[in-house]
Amino acid sequence: MRHKITFQWWEAVVEIDDTPETEAAMKEQVLFWRRDVPEDVKKAYLSMLAVELIRESTEWSLPGVLEAFDSKEGWLPLCGEHGVTLIEIDSWVFDGDDFDFEEEKGK
Repeated sequence: MRHKITFQWWEAVVEIDDTPETEAAMKEQVLFWRRDVPEDVKKAYLSMLAVELIRESTEWSLPGVLEAFDSKEGWLPLCGEHGVTLIEIDSWVFDGDDFDFEEEKGK
């Protein structure tokens, strides 16, 4: 099943196989970064994956992100061999207009 991950204007699409093996692989990755098993493993996995995808998409397009995940600590490749396939990803681009500035008084 395909899942669209969005944050502000950024998007990525992953396909997740509905198999016990894929569920176990997602759980293993969540437990690499957390001590507890959340009630909704898929949602926890997708949330954590989204953060990593945004980080990688500041430097890479789809092929580069896929290559980065081939050897990324705590993560399995996103080529489908473990049940998760990265289909699409936007590049995260910062613009000077994206920032807010405010002067702190008294400091």
